[in-house]
Amino acid sequence: MNYKMFVLSIWSVLDPIGHAARQLTYVDREGSNIFRVKLICFKGQEMALQDGSLIKKNDLLLKIHLDNLSLLKELIPLSSDFKKGKVLVKWIERSLPSVYRYVLTHDKTADIKGIIGLTMLYPGSHHLGFETLDVSNRLYRDFKWLSFMPIHFLSVSHPLKSCRKNMPKYLYMSMEQLAKRYGD
Repeated sequence: MNYKMFVLSIWSVLDPIGHAARQLTYVDREGSNIFRVKLICFKGQEMALQDGSLIKKNDLLLKIHLDNLSLLKELIPLSSDFKKGKVLVKWIERSLPSVYRYVLTHDKTADIKGIIGLTMLYPGSHHLGFETLDVSNRLYRDFKWLSFMPIHFLSVSHPLKSCRKNMPKYLYMSMEQLAKRYGD
C-alpha cells in the first residue's frame, strides 16, 4: 500500500499540469464532483442513440473526464473491488446532476447534444443511463488501454488478473437522457 501512496503523492504534483494541458474545467470545484469536462466537436460516424437522439459529425458534446486522483484516494483504502465499484457508482450518480446544471448554464447550452467519455469502467454503465460503443481504431484503443493501466494497477485488488478484461469504450448520453435522469 505504501508504494500506491507514494505514486499518488507524485501524481498530485503532476495532475494540475495535465489538467491545464488538456484544458479541462471543473464542474463543481467546491463540491465533490468526480468530473472535469471539456466541450468538443464530435468527429466520429453519425449514430443514433437508443432514445432516438442523433449525433452527427461536428455536433457539440461535453467530454467528461473522471478526476482519477480524487477517485484513487477514495478507492485505494478499500479492500474489496465490489466496494470500490459501489463507491464509484454512487460518486458518479451524485456528480451527474451537477454535469446537467453545468450544461444548462453554459453559453452554448442549446447546441450541446450530449456527453461523451472514454473509459474501461463501463460494465454497468447502462444502469446510469449511458450507452457504450467500441473504439473502432485499434491503435487508439490500445494506446488508451496502455494509458489507463497505471490507474488500473493502483485501483484494483488483483490488477494482473483483470488487466485485459475490459478494453476502453466510449460512453454516450444524450442531453434528453441526462435531463430525464439527472435534471432537477
